[in-house]
Amino acid sequence: VKMGDESIAIKVSNLVRYYGVLKAVDNLSFEVPRNSCFGLLGPNGAGKSTTIRMITGLIKPSSGSISIMGYPAGSIAANSYIGYLPEQYGFDEKWLVIDFLTYIGELYGLKRRHAEERALELLDWIGLSGWEVEEMGALSAGMRQRVGIIQALISDPEILILDEPATNLDAVGRAEVLQKIRELVDKKGKTVLISSHILLEVEKVADHVAIIDHGRA
Repeated sequence: VKMGDESIAIKVSNLVRYYGVLKAVDNLSFEVPRNSCFGLLGPNGAGKSTTIRMITGLIKPSSGSISIMGYPAGSIAANSYIGYLPEQYGFDEKWLVIDFLTYIGELYGLKRRHAEERALELLDWIGLSGWEVEEMGALSAGMRQRVGIIQALISDPEILILDEPATNLDAVGRAEVLQKIRELVDKKGKTVLISSHILLEVEKVADHVAIIDHGRA
């Protein structure tokens, strides 16, 4: 069942999440407008990744609600709008970059050829053209991070959720990636939710910010 305001991409209402007796997220509410970049800012351990995992439907809230484009978080309809970069993602080091990205595209339901074309286009866009037949294990940490952003974009989702996307990048790489994230909003009309513990990083790209500490905004 779809409900809610068409102008809001993500709506988080009174979100609570316990791990045993630890309250990781404590009555959190915020709204992410469509076609904007929203920064979830806070120190490590503040509850950002837990919140993101609830938004993507990987874990369930203890109480409260989340809707994505009006659909309940975790539903097939909600997930069809989302591309997700976790803080750490796993892969086989022996995989070639193009094979890894094509495989992710196929998981999203793209035909192999389309997935491969899309991967090549995105590698070029993010500055990794020429690296498609390298093994994933041969990439620097910063390059892997860029590949991670591409895998989140491979299905051309309307909403991108990026957990600490500039991790492992040097200053130049960080500036480039943040510029690309901004481009997705301005030129492609995407909605981006980005989490970070670095204020300056978020300030550069975000239209709106929620500061979260000890699970509270």
